[in-house]
Amino acid sequence: MMALTATVGAAAWNPYQSAEAPQHHNMRLVGYNDLDGRPAYHPWVEKQGNKYILYVAHHTGFAINHLTGIEEANGTSIIDVTNPARPVYLYHIPGAPAPDNEARHARTCQVGGLWYLLRTTGQISHDLYDVTNPAAPTFQKTIVAIGSTDPPP
Repeated sequence: MMALTATVGAAAWNPYQSAEAPQHHNMRLVGYNDLDGRPAYHPWVEKQGNKYILYVAHHTGFAINHLTGIEEANGTSIIDVTNPARPVYLYHIPGAPAPDNEARHARTCQVGGLWYLLRTTGQISHDLYDVTNPAAPTFQKTIVAIGSTDPPP
């Protein structure tokens, strides 16, 4: 799970924190998204135009995508965090089939007016997506098939 935080002058009461949770100093929770219960790894925030988009890589596992109602292999979640108090879950790109279904790394870059996401697909490949519209990413191609000596397609 991922929580967004901001520095403040004094510790504030946190409605999401139990009495048994560790103490915090000079921070308060400002927003929250449960990522459909997927374990998060390597979050990456990118300013795309006038929006801040969070790309979250996930470890292995499966969960129901609340946007589609379909169980999917953990992969990459895309969340609009422009308003950190109200993050909006935009899309989930599923991971590879089991057993190697994680997508541990996700990074973005801008080329001209387009935005691209490079992510691992387990230990199978590195895949490239056009995320210019982060709510509707489109697969572009496999960049590297790990363990393959063949050139990429």
